Amino acid sequence: MKTLSIRTLALVAACSGVLAAIATYAVKLRAGTYPQITPLMGVLFLSISLLLWVWGRKIVAYKEKRTHLDLTSAVNVAYLAYSAAWTGAIFTGALSGLIIPMLTTLESVYVQQAVWKAGLSALAALTMTVVAVIVERWCRRDEDDETPQREGLEPEAS
Repeated sequence: MKTLSIRTLALVAACSGVLAAIATYAVKLRAGTYPQITPLMGVLFLSISLLLWVWGRKIVAYKEKRTHLDLTSAVNVAYLAYSAAWTGAIFTGALSGLIIPMLTTLESVYVQQAVWKAGLSALAALTMTVVAVIVERWCRRDEDDETPQREGLEPEAS
């Protein structure tokens, strides 16, 4: 598995933000109102962040030989962190892009609430992205963890 690139995650967030801003503006022109974001999305992102952090700490404890962890569980944590980083980057950009067209009409209480909800959810998605990148780095094998090759023992043909 390739290490997560922070530049690539930032580029994905920026692209999804631009697309979300265009889509939000189009919805406003067509429907006359802005979409309302539920704050439960932010709760979900923070729950996943907490779960990733707890499982990531188990990976660190395993690397320090303080606990037993099977390889399948470690790989599952790594893949969850990898996918959570991508998902968090996409939602951070999309929710931030959703806010941009709303900032032009902040007179309405409805729009103010939508901006707050989308902003808090975007912050939670950013938190999930950061935690996922940290946990993904914890899941990397160190160079000295690899088993050394035995020198002088070549497989013999029979």
